[in-house]
This record gives sequence, structure tokens and C-alpha cells, in this order.
Amino acid sequence: MENIQIFLYSIIQGVTEFLPVSSSAHLYFIQDMFNWEDNALLLAIGAHLGTFLAVMTFNKKIIY
Repeated sequence: MENIQIFLYSIIQGVTEFLPVSSSAHLYFIQDMFNWEDNALLLAIGAHLGTFLAVMTFNKKIIY
């Protein structure tokens, strides 16, 4: 996977995660739009895990 792919996936994930749309679908749309053969599933899981950890860290006072 090229660095530009990771950069574009990260930007799309960051912009669409908190909108009321599917951020995962956008990752697959980008993959189809640029005809990238790499499987984006692992990257999507990593992106969602990163989002989860960021939200947990930001809201740690509420959680604990």
C-alpha cells in the first residue's frame, strides 16, 4: 500500500467519521474510484480503532 493511499484513507476517515454517513463506505468508494487493488479492510479496521481510541481519550473524564 502506497503512502498516498494511507493519506487519502486517513483524510476521508477523519472527515466522515462524525458525520451521519458511513465512513467505511467512503473508504471503499475511494478504493473503487482509483481502482486500487489493495484490500482496504485492514486499513478500515485500523482507522476505526484509531477513532475509538481518540474518542475514549477525549472523553476519559466522562467515562471514569
